[in-house]
Amino acid sequence: MKTKLIISIITNLILLCNCSFSQPASSISSNTKAFQCAINYIESFNNKNKEQLEKFFISYYENPDLERRLAIERSLQKSWGKLKPTRIAYDSKNEIILLMQATKMPKEFLLFDIKLRENIPDRLEYFTRTGINRPKNRNSLLTDMEVIYFADRAVRINDSIIQQTVNEIAKTYDTYYFIPEIGKSISTMLIDNLNNGKYSQTTKAGRLADSIRSDILDLHFDSHSWVEANRRLLPFDSIEGSSQNFGFEKVRVMDGDIGYIKLNEFSPLKEAQVIARSALDSLSNCKALIFDLRNNHGGYPQMIQFLSSYFFQFPTKINVLYDRDGNIVDEIWTLDSVPGKRFRNSLPVIIITSSQTASAAEGFVNFFKKENRAIIVGETTKGARHPAKEVVINPLFVASIPYLRGDEKDVIEGEGIIPDIPVPADMALGKAIKHINKILND
Repeated sequence: MKTKLIISIITNLILLCNCSFSQPASSISSNTKAFQCAINYIESFNNKNKEQLEKFFISYYENPDLERRLAIERSLQKSWGKLKPTRIAYDSKNEIILLMQATKMPKEFLLFDIKLRENIPDRLEYFTRTGINRPKNRNSLLTDMEVIYFADRAVRINDSIIQQTVNEIAKTYDTYYFIPEIGKSISTMLIDNLNNGKYSQTTKAGRLADSIRSDILDLHFDSHSWVEANRRLLPFDSIEGSSQNFGFEKVRVMDGDIGYIKLNEFSPLKEAQVIARSALDSLSNCKALIFDLRNNHGGYPQMIQFLSSYFFQFPTKINVLYDRDGNIVDEIWTLDSVPGKRFRNSLPVIIITSSQTASAAEGFVNFFKKENRAIIVGETTKGARHPAKEVVINPLFVASIPYLRGDEKDVIEGEGIIPDIPVPADMALGKAIKHINKILND
């Protein structure tokens, strides 16, 4: 479950960053692959060279939607002009964070965070970029909705900060982790590491966050469990495109009256339900329906509930959420009524997945599979299914803590949902269409 980090104004009264946004480094260089990835992108962007950009996306992304990504780049080129890196805020083997300036945005900085996969160093794990106004106090930016706090991963830390941070993270896992004995084990391990001096030589916030996160995941892997320098970043894919329609990237009727919905997120907003209703209404007369969740990394249960309700004639239990003590926190059912027309029970539904289908998207897939309401085609999903919440540890660090579990007690983190028809993700749509045509023609 994806959560938003909203940081109180009080947090921003504490001066933390000793970084100077207005003092660009005299030279920007690094010998890491992450830095080279950034340079490759910047050169392609500044040259406005379609072939270069295509080569970049093909090189660093798996199965990129080139048409969509190139459209995003054209839009950003109009808004930003040319890019110039001004400072390396953080640099490690697989990740680099750059402060950038754009010729058409002289009063703002851009923050680029590029992380390559550890096991496949020539592929991106993520690429985030966002604009940051140049604040007078160098700490925060007030918007109508929230306070955005930028903490440089390269900010220096001392022993007292390390002690306080590790102790608070340990306490947080012991208090909130949804499996109490594992939360206790993580807490004990962190305190032992602290007492044994493992973190004492760490001098930067980002490196402490990385070290703590690595230790936690070595003890118990959980995709929703992480520690990071306290910051807020805008996901790459939400700059343009999917966020405009709350994740509904494509809705169309394909040959043979097969409806197709490419959904990249499960938005919690009421406005998103208006888009969802319009999408479903436009496909109400189709002979079959395909949900494409290959690029869906999750979201919120409200949209799962809303969409699911169109496919079940009577209230059906989607999931039950339990806290760490086994108490029921919430029961999620399909809605008694929907604003549009429900689909008939006999309508064939296929959900296509990839190894990146995660979190709330897995909840949607699991529900439809469990109820025999859809056939799953594609790859085994990521296996990141336990709801998490972000906890501000202190003004420098934030942690994500899985704190609830669903109805299936034995779900192991990292073990995804196995499709009914396993095929590589890039072949899933074609396979789904063939399977539907077979069903319709039988």
